[in-house]
Amino acid sequence: MKPEARARLHIDKLLEAAGWTLQNYQHFNPHIASGVAVREFPLTTGPADYALFVHGKAVGIIEAKPEGATLSGVSEQTKKYMTGLPPSLDCVQNPLPFGYESTGVETFFMDLREPDYRSRRLCVMNLYLHGIGGDESPVETNDSLLSEPSDHVDMVLTNPPFGKKSSITIMNGEGKADKESLTYEREDFWATTSNKQLNFLQHVRSLLEIDGRAAVVVPDNVLFEGGAGETIRKNLLQQCDVHTLLRLPTGIFYAQGVKANVLFFDRKPGSETAWTDKLWIYDLRTNMHFTLKQNPLRYADLQDFITCYNPENRHERQETDRFKAFTYDQLMQRDKVSLDIFWLKDESLEDTENLPLPDVIAEDILENLEAALEQFRSIAEGLELGT
Repeated sequence: MKPEARARLHIDKLLEAAGWTLQNYQHFNPHIASGVAVREFPLTTGPADYALFVHGKAVGIIEAKPEGATLSGVSEQTKKYMTGLPPSLDCVQNPLPFGYESTGVETFFMDLREPDYRSRRLCVMNLYLHGIGGDESPVETNDSLLSEPSDHVDMVLTNPPFGKKSSITIMNGEGKADKESLTYEREDFWATTSNKQLNFLQHVRSLLEIDGRAAVVVPDNVLFEGGAGETIRKNLLQQCDVHTLLRLPTGIFYAQGVKANVLFFDRKPGSETAWTDKLWIYDLRTNMHFTLKQNPLRYADLQDFITCYNPENRHERQETDRFKAFTYDQLMQRDKVSLDIFWLKDESLEDTENLPLPDVIAEDILENLEAALEQFRSIAEGLELGT
């Protein structure tokens, strides 16, 4: 017996033990039981090892692999089957929401209803390893941006999803996929936009109780983007105490070209005057070179920022070469209320005799190109979605 056939026998047993009714496609009848698993189901993209049906509607795909196979690289193949549905097939949604890769011993699972299903699994695991959750995880699978939060907290520390603008896939009558921009109409939001990062920034503010504190990782475009971005920055400066911005160096994220920052702010009650007095900016990016492996960012590299931040009393701060304060009036006078502020000179551009190592220069060039490419992708998607 071939290894993959042996794996399918294991998978058959697991499905039956879980209450699924197994069928060969020749005897296809998805209504014979509440849960039906159909072997070798034909799709427009090829036959799936198993197609799963619940109450007569297709819900997912199982891709079988021999024991010992590396499942982490099979997800794209599974996604191909999840999108290859015949137009006449009754399904809960297209693409199908659930995908599995299994050897009968090891099983990987994805839920395409989540923008990044791996993030939830990592979050649940991290909480569990720190003694949070136990048998029931506090992590809920839902769209965090869908509605105003009913519960409020005194602190939010978060690195929201980076990436392209939010969109949804709609299947037309011919089975072809069209994308539409996804925006959120919420009374607690200052602006309506399809930009995920701007929406998460507004959502974090709503999550906080009065005098609650937040530290949010945001990409550079949140600091300078016009339109909704400008509206959100104005309101944030007026209604919250936006007191600190840490400009992060490049080379510290797995995705190339990511230029990010940490924005610190406190939510405040209503007031006729702006709550932000000064925004203190620490530049940890200019003339700083880090990589994930050879020269990773370490705790010691943040010591100077921590000292400048002065957590014991942040109202008693001193300016340094890398730490500068900008008043509320100065910020409001900037074009589009941009918080994308630099003052240090790039030494590599001035001192040609002491240039960084060639691999550092090459990495900087690559990261700048990747950042530019990501911005072009965002623009192209915005044009495609008609935003």
